[in-house]
Parts: sequence; C-alpha cells; structure tokens
Amino acid sequence: MKTPFPLYAKIILWFFLNLLVVCVVALTLLRARFGDSTDWLLASDAKARIQSMTQVLAAELDHSPAAFHAEILERFSTAYHLKLSVYSNEGSLLIGNELALPANVKEEMHKEGQRPRNPDQEDDDPPQGPPPRDVPPPPRPVRPEDVLSDTNNPLFGAPLERGREGPPGADGEPPEQRRRPMPQQRNFPLEIVRSENPSAFWLLVRAPVIAAARGTRQRVTLVGRIDSLTDNGLLFDMRPWAWWGVALLLFSALFWMPLVGSLTRAISKLTRATEQIAEGHFDVQLNEERRDELGRLGHAINQLSARLSGFVTGQKRFLGDIAHELCSPLVRMEMGLGVMEQRVAPELQERLADVQDEVREMRELVNELLSFSKAGLRAPNAPLNTINVHNLVAEAVEREGDGKVVSDVEPQFEVLADSRLLLRAVGNLVRNAVRYASHAGVIQVNARRDGDQVRITVADSGPGVPEEALPRLFDAFYRPDEARSRDTGGAGLGLAIVKSCVEACGGSVTARNRDEGGFAVEMKFRMA
Repeated sequence: MKTPFPLYAKIILWFFLNLLVVCVVALTLLRARFGDSTDWLLASDAKARIQSMTQVLAAELDHSPAAFHAEILERFSTAYHLKLSVYSNEGSLLIGNELALPANVKEEMHKEGQRPRNPDQEDDDPPQGPPPRDVPPPPRPVRPEDVLSDTNNPLFGAPLERGREGPPGADGEPPEQRRRPMPQQRNFPLEIVRSENPSAFWLLVRAPVIAAARGTRQRVTLVGRIDSLTDNGLLFDMRPWAWWGVALLLFSALFWMPLVGSLTRAISKLTRATEQIAEGHFDVQLNEERRDELGRLGHAINQLSARLSGFVTGQKRFLGDIAHELCSPLVRMEMGLGVMEQRVAPELQERLADVQDEVREMRELVNELLSFSKAGLRAPNAPLNTINVHNLVAEAVEREGDGKVVSDVEPQFEVLADSRLLLRAVGNLVRNAVRYASHAGVIQVNARRDGDQVRITVADSGPGVPEEALPRLFDAFYRPDEARSRDTGGAGLGLAIVKSCVEACGGSVTARNRDEGGFAVEMKFRMA
C-alpha cells in the first residue's frame, strides 16, 4: 500500500510549522514590548545609514545656493527611494514638495519645537548678522571627502555641488590642492512615526540646515515618507534578512535531516518486515542495534516472526504427520470395500458405492493435506533446478486440461524452480479452471518475460470471484462460495497448495479478476 503522506514529510512540515509559530510569538512579544512605536526599526546599521545620509545632505545644502536645494532633495529622494522635504518645527514647508503630513507627524514636530534647548548642547545657530555680500559663483562638483569619509554612501558617486569659497588661487594654493576641512560626524536626533491614513512610515530627523527663505541657520526637521519598508533599503534592507532566512532554513533542514532520515529508514524497514510476515515469510531479521523505542520494536518483531514461524511450521508438520498416518488406514478401507463389493447382496451395492465415494474423498483430502504440508516444509535454501517452462506447461495441460486448454509458451523460457512443485502448482490451476470455468470458453496458459522474471498466467472466461474474496483465496480451507457442495468444489486447499509450491520455488503468486471477464492467476519465477 502506497503511503499518501509519508512520515518524513510530516516531520519536516511540523518543523516548519514550529518555526512559524516561533516567529509569530517573537513578533507578538516585540509588538507588546514596543507597542505602536517603530523605534525597533532603527537598528544600529539603519541609524548609521540615516546619520550618514543626513550629514551628506546637510553639508550639501549648506554649501549650495538656495536655487539648487529642491534639486538636491529630489536627487536624495531618488537615491534612497523615499520622498524628502525640509519643514520647520512648526510644520511649515521650507524646502521640497508638500508631503501632506498626518496629524500625529505634525504633533511630533511641534513637540520638538516646544522642547526647551539644552544649555550644554552645542548651539547650531551661528551669530546673527547680515548675509554675505558676495553672491556665490555657479556651483561646481565637490569630492566626497569634502563632506564625509563614509565611502559606502550611495550618493558619493553622484555629482555633488557647492559654492566656491573664493577665486582659484586666492590662498596661494592651486585649486586642485585646496581642500575644505572635513566636517565633524554628528548624531542627529531621529525617530520613526507610523500613520494609518495614509498608511506610511515617516522619518523625522532634527538637523540644522540653511533655510531657503532666510539663508540663516535654524533648527528644522528633515521629513521623509516611506510607503513600504520592503522597497526601501534605508531603514530596513530585506536582502540580508532574506539571505539569513534561507541560510537558517538550509541549516535547519541539514541539521534535522540525519535524525529524520534515520527514523524514516528504520520505520520503513519495520514496515517491510511486517508486510513480509503478513505474507507468510517468517525468515525476516531486523537490526537490533538501536537503543531506542524503534530498536525495542525491531526486537519484538524478530521474536514475533520466530514464534509465528514455529507455530506455522509445527502446524504444517502436524498436518503432514496426520495425513501420512491416515494414508494407510484409508488404503486398507478401500481394499476392504473392494472385497465386500464382490460378496455383498445386489440390493446393498448402491449403499456400498456411496461408502466407496466417501472413502475416496477422504483419500484425496489426505493427499492434498500431505502435499500442502510437504510444500510448506521445504527448506528455504534448498537448491533449485533449471526448468523449461514450455515442456512443464505442456505436461500439466496434457494431464489436467481435458482438451479445453490452450497454451502459449515460447520454448526458450527457463526458470529456477523445483520441477515437482512447479508441475503441481500449474496442474492445480489448470484443474481448477477446467472444473469451474470450462463451460464459459477456452482456458489459456501463457508465459511472458517480466524483467528478470518469467510470468506464467492461467486465465479463464468464467464468472470470476468476489473482489472481497481475492486477498484470502490462497488461505488454507478457504472457499469463496460457502454453499458449494463436494460435487462442485474441494476442501479449499487447491490454491493454498499452489501458493506453498510457488513460494517454495522462490516465486510469488497473485490472483485477479480480468477486465474483459474471467479469472486469472499469475505466478512469477526467476529466470535461469
């Protein structure tokens, strides 16, 4: 029977379900720990990326004319896959496009605007004074090291622009050798706010930049709208998590595979052993080296097989002994009835004939019992001979066919078997077919090659047998038709003898109803 859902698949599925439950519980605990706060998204690497982006953006806005600020924000928005704008802490737009800030985002910005200044904190507002007199010349590209030393920033390859500090050579150095001092790396206060309508994440970074309207420094908020975390690598890069997830699954599968494979292999061996025992093969032996429940089960199956083998062998030996002991009395009874037939009165001849029929039936039954027990008691390792299937089938058909059997066997087919047992098996099948189905049509005996075996089939066109009776046809003393009399059926040993003979030759036998009508028995033997 084919397993519809193997144990191996069940264990692997159960493992992945367990992993899924662990992930759900972890996310639930994380949600319970942080609530609706999204600060847990700001891992160390995410904070570093945001700080780096803000540092570069602030420096470039500081050193670029106001006319280029919107273009700079647009370039950063495209590079980081989010929408960026600069707002005052009161919520008014300073640089960029209007983002339609939700109420909770504005509330967070107002909180920052109303928060008192820390006297120990560095003042980002420079001394007030008139703006510089000189109008900055057209911008020119800036080298990345002029802004940050972080070479992993994705914008370093883009053309950065800033204003010149003065005409080339004003300080006595060539332009290509003059460098602006590296700005100090700073940590800007930042947070993530989540909104429901619209559903998005909002990045708020408090950074001092030059306001486009006044050209002076003031505390402002850099606002970035992120529609999806998976589409944005600034806060949450999915690729490392995906690779770690795949690596975790592979490691888990490789880690579990030896255990699961060991269990399933052991269970498969136990299953095959019990199936062989159910088919009457009691010579199976399982490995008892395991020190777990499966090892105990294998030991129990070995003991069960040995005891069943002893019971079945003892039963067959007992039947053989009884049959052998009954042969002599039955022969003497037949001889006595033959003598009585010559001396009994004519009016008693009919009753005497009935007694003779009964004794004859008993003798045939005893002979079948003797054949059944002898076939079953044959040593499993007894040598087999090379038998020509064509000649053996021809002999069986000639003996039992009664002119109603057609054989189709190629002359070159040879099998390994015991000629006496194989002849008995084929003869029994031909005799049964003639007895029960000769009225329905011709009986066919053929042989075909099936891989490294030869399949011998005896088929008829009779009514067949009930489907529920097929598994028990080869049981001793089993008869599908319980109402059948002795005139139309035997004691139920014919097919049991066939099975014992075939298995004693190392073959197998099966029975089936034919699709076109009728009954067929197939025997398989190893080719010589």
